[in-house]
This record gives sequence, structure tokens and C-alpha cells, in this order.
Amino acid sequence: MKKPLTLTLLFLFSIVCSAKELSVASPDGRIKVTIEGDCYSVSHDGKAVLKDSYAALTLQDGTRISLSDKVRKTTTKEGIREHIRAPFYRQSEFDYVYNYLRIDFRSGYQIEW
Repeated sequence: MKKPLTLTLLFLFSIVCSAKELSVASPDGRIKVTIEGDCYSVSHDGKAVLKDSYAALTLQDGTRISLSDKVRKTTTKEGIREHIRAPFYRQSEFDYVYNYLRIDFRSGYQIEW
């Protein structure tokens, strides 16, 4: 009787600890955001800047949104370029290049990194 209980506990533990890791990096690869379970980490040139930071949001109606919610799909795009005109900035215009990761949750919410 001990073996089935032990195997069941090991199986359940492996499910809880096997959160899928997602990541997105800056176009030059120097900044990287890694998302795993309810936490995210940020590194710059391989050095941790922010490690295992918990991310969740509770709305006014009591709805809780967190990174561990059921994911419907993820979308990544790389090398997005936007030309921005900025009359009140030190440059009148500049190009903004970035990569992004969007996580769509089954609850209908989404988060972009």
C-alpha cells in the first residue's frame, strides 16, 4: 500500500514543479525576461537584475490573475520596428525596435512582455 501512495505523491509533485518556462529577449540579446510559474526573472548580459519576482493582480471584483493561470496560447514576435515622431523629446524622431511575448489566458486576459 505504501508504494502506490508514494508513486502518486511523486507524480503530483512532478506536475506542480514542471511549470513551462517562457522567455523573451531584447533584439540584441542583452536583456532577457524568463517566466516560470507565478514568477518572472530579468537578466542583463547574463547577470540577474530581478530574480523570482512574483506577478499577480487582483481586480476590484475579486478576480485574481496570475502567471500560473491556464494559458490558452502564447505569441512571440521578433524585430518589430516602429518609427516614432517625438516633438518634445531630445530627438525629433527615432526608431524603436523590440521583441515581445504575449500570453493569452483562458480567462480572457492577456499579458505582454
